[in-house]
Amino acid sequence: MLSVTTREHIRSSVPWWLKCALKLTLVPLPMSYRVLRGLSLAGHGGMRRPQFAHDAFRRHYEDADFHRKAGGFTVLELGPGDALTSAVVARAYGAASTCHVDVGPFAAGDVAVYQAVARHLRDQGLPAPDLSAARSLEDVLAVCGSRYVTNGLASLRALPDASFDLVFSNGVLQCIPPSLLLETMEETRRLLHPQGVCVHSIDLRDMMGHSLNHLRFPEPVWESAWFRHAGFHTNRLRYSEWVRLFRLAGFEVRESEVNHWRTLPVARASLAPPYRDLPESDLLVSTVRLALTCDGGDTPARDGRGRFKVATEATTR
Repeated sequence: MLSVTTREHIRSSVPWWLKCALKLTLVPLPMSYRVLRGLSLAGHGGMRRPQFAHDAFRRHYEDADFHRKAGGFTVLELGPGDALTSAVVARAYGAASTCHVDVGPFAAGDVAVYQAVARHLRDQGLPAPDLSAARSLEDVLAVCGSRYVTNGLASLRALPDASFDLVFSNGVLQCIPPSLLLETMEETRRLLHPQGVCVHSIDLRDMMGHSLNHLRFPEPVWESAWFRHAGFHTNRLRYSEWVRLFRLAGFEVRESEVNHWRTLPVARASLAPPYRDLPESDLLVSTVRLALTCDGGDTPARDGRGRFKVATEATTR
């Protein structure tokens, strides 16, 4: 198993096109996620690292006021990835319970991962949960008042209305297929307490070189089964499209952080339609964090109101 430092060095030194070609070559091979992660060819965030996990939760927690923030609040995390460490951090910040929803059981079962986070929090002067007696991931979740469900959108549909004060995600929403985006956001709108808030950090860069290389590919190629299963697929929505999507789902949108490139990281001529013709203001946005609150309207219906189209209605306004 490669160390974190070694994996980061590999990611930064290999050209984007080589990463792309290598991952496409591996698509037909029956390699598990664990093996791919060990080869630095897959990864679901850095939540195994105590400082990373603490900072990730704290950014979202501090970004907005919400119901019962002083203590006893409920949390829904979308896409916890490699570890459920936010359950430990949220407990230290006063959460009564947390629920973590993913599309597969990717989270680490090693109790030492969670005990390390608890030690880090105590070193920071926070009332971390006592995990000294934990012997399994189930023990950790029990101490933190947490649930872990791994059926994606189906898991969201099974949760009760208005049951969460804070909903957050960290670099996850860009990985949701376009056909599921609107319904996913409508479900989170349904699950959000009327006085609650959703805070989402979204990475608009590619997963190969933290640039705009993913916008080079025509839609039929990028949305092909081969590319979808290669481990670097994102939905490619631009910033204005995200804002429009959230409003369609019934949210009011507030900017918390918007980061830009000073100049386009790739030549506009190398981009595929419709991205080649987008305004520069949209293409220059690299990452965003947005706070969403209920817009005061009725809770969206469970069956959704349609699908969000990236290359059609979303880009022809």
